[in-house]
Amino acid sequence: MITIAIDFKRWLAQKIIGGDSLSPVEISCLPSEVNLAYRAFALNLCINHIAQTLSLGEFLTFEKGKEVRGDLYYLLNVSPNQNRNATHFWREVVERLVYHDEALIYHDVRAITQNGEPKDRFFLARSYDRQDYAMIDNRYSEVDVGTRDAPYILREKYIEERDVLVLRWHNHRLHEYMNNMYQDLGKLISSSTANYEKNASVKGILSIGTDFSKRPDAQEKLQELMDRHTKAFFKSQGSALLPLTKGLEFQELSGSSTGQSSSNMAREPRGFVDDVLDLTAMTFGIPPSLLKSDFADLDNVVKQYLTFCINPIAEMITDEINRKLYTKNEYLSHTYAKLDTTCIRAVDIKDIASSLDILTRIGANTIDDSLRALGREPRGDDIGTQRFMTKNYAPVEDVIEQKGGLSNGDEQDTSS
Repeated sequence: MITIAIDFKRWLAQKIIGGDSLSPVEISCLPSEVNLAYRAFALNLCINHIAQTLSLGEFLTFEKGKEVRGDLYYLLNVSPNQNRNATHFWREVVERLVYHDEALIYHDVRAITQNGEPKDRFFLARSYDRQDYAMIDNRYSEVDVGTRDAPYILREKYIEERDVLVLRWHNHRLHEYMNNMYQDLGKLISSSTANYEKNASVKGILSIGTDFSKRPDAQEKLQELMDRHTKAFFKSQGSALLPLTKGLEFQELSGSSTGQSSSNMAREPRGFVDDVLDLTAMTFGIPPSLLKSDFADLDNVVKQYLTFCINPIAEMITDEINRKLYTKNEYLSHTYAKLDTTCIRAVDIKDIASSLDILTRIGANTIDDSLRALGREPRGDDIGTQRFMTKNYAPVEDVIEQKGGLSNGDEQDTSS
């Protein structure tokens, strides 16, 4: 007996494509394609999480310590310009930060409304050139605030530093390290996927007896069996028969003969995908469990997410707004803006009722503060900004005065 081992999937691919071409698995799982696909998936997942979380925050504006809602409040929270709402705008800012480590926002104060009053606008620059200086303001030129389909380069030859908000995130070295690790993981995913497909493909042994005819017509029938009948047999979704002539015997090799089950082999590529998600999440300070929707110990996970990812971004945006849109004297007199992230977390009124009661009765919270914590509209009047304190609390000096001072015995007791 002469025994021939055949990898039917590779054999069929060679018959369809021709020559010694790669199998469909090898063609679709090249390392570069895997690298780009999983990298794009992980990055966009991070962008979505960060942008959606920031959209739940609120920019607060203050004048001399009193919260106000004016043009800047509307600009930051509702409509930065005529073509973008705030959610869409800040998502684009996050995308620029992730992909380019820097985002440039042009502050346009020349727009005129229909009633002739000036109206500020914010535009995110798609591209620009910068000249860095040490002792004077940086200058920006060729600032394109349009879109890919409709570019619009500002007419000014130079844009001064004070006219733009410049947000900087990580350095480029970090992206270089990430790209190198992505390439290595891409190769591992490609190899693991190809190995899984190889082991999961149908293989068999075709035994050809020594008495099988060597005549040309018999060899043609054998070739027809290999080319047509075998292909139909293995591609059939239902019942199928494989006609074999005398002297031919086919034996299919089961998947268990490889020593590894298909379910175990399928976990290998998924494990590498998890590695890509974990690497990307850690780069941006996002807990990996949150990115993969693993909600065990969710409260602590959300705290870590806000502390190490969202709050630093909010602080970066807040600092740049206050640095460019307010003077030093205004800021020191408590006229400023800030991105408030305390309202991001979803709260149940029953969970915070006791805390709000304590904060109110010690004078830490006003009525408006408590209403905001519940996601409700503040009153905004004198009653809403008034602070209350229970009579059980009083300064130590008042208590001593009411008792007529401490006696020597009291002092002894206190010291002991």
